Formats: sequence, structure tokens, C-alpha cells
Amino acid sequence: MKIIENSDDIFSNEGVYVNILVTPGVVGGPVNVCFKLRVLISSEYPRISPLVELLDPVGISDSDLSKLESDIKDVLHSSAGEYVIFSLIDFCREFVSSNIPSVDCSICFENFQREEDVNRSFCNHFFHNKCLLDYHNNLLSTYQSELGAILEKNPHCPKEMRPILRRLKWLGFVGA
Repeated sequence: MKIIENSDDIFSNEGVYVNILVTPGVVGGPVNVCFKLRVLISSEYPRISPLVELLDPVGISDSDLSKLESDIKDVLHSSAGEYVIFSLIDFCREFVSSNIPSVDCSICFENFQREEDVNRSFCNHFFHNKCLLDYHNNLLSTYQSELGAILEKNPHCPKEMRPILRRLKWLGFVGA
């Protein structure tokens, strides 16, 4: 995902990379939408516009990412020859200001309407809280049924199974 606005080779040997994590202004809550903005500023800046890369997008759909790349190109073109870094950062922050992911829920494949409905996994999958709760309850019900059927067949488990059953009981998978 590169936005290259200038093909001069001056950037390969000269310049400074600036890496910025662009996030919404969220205080006390999870960040659901973010990306890294990598800007290469040459020694000829502002005469030569910087090169820009968008890295590691989270919670941004491919179509929104394409739109952001296109909009950044427009910002760079309209500000050619001017200092553009801060306006570029402001533009990117405005783009992610809502903190509502534009990707769909990984369970129901519907979009998100409110920030409070979003649950983000460690691997950056997004779920509606209700979808996750329904999934968990369904899984719990399935495992309880399966375990009940197994215990009916052999209620006198071997000794080595007792610690496992105690743990399952403690976790709520086995009835009292």
C-alpha cells in the first residue's frame, strides 16, 4: 500500500523517515481503527512532496483504505511546494475519528453502527458484542450436551479423568 507521488531517486539516498501511529482521539477505551503513516521527507522538502506509505491498517476496509490513499494523493497534489506534513496528519486523524471499524463483523458479516457494539480480538478480528455472546452461549450449550452424553455412558470415570472433570465443572461446562 504505497502512495508514490514522486519518482525521483533523490529519496533513496537522502531524507528522513517519520513514522506516525494514526489513531482516533480515544480516551480510556479501546482503539478500534488505526494505521501507521510513514512519511519520507527529502532534503528538498517542501519543494519536493514527501513520499507516503500506509502500513498495518486495523479496522479499515480495503475500499476505505483505497479512498484514503486517493485522498492523500489529492492532499499532496493540492499542497505541492508547501509544507504539508501537519495537514496530512490532521487529515488522517480526521479519517479515523469515529473509531468505528469499516470492516464487517467476523460472525454475522454486518457492519458496525456504534462504537459500544465493537469487540476487537488480539488478532484484529472484529465482532458485535451480541454475536460473540450468542456464539459463546451456543458453544457452551453444545459442549454441555456432548459432555453430558459422555458421562451418561460412563459415569465412573478413571482416576486420571477426575482432575479434568473438576476443572470443567469449575468452568461451568459440567452440571453440579
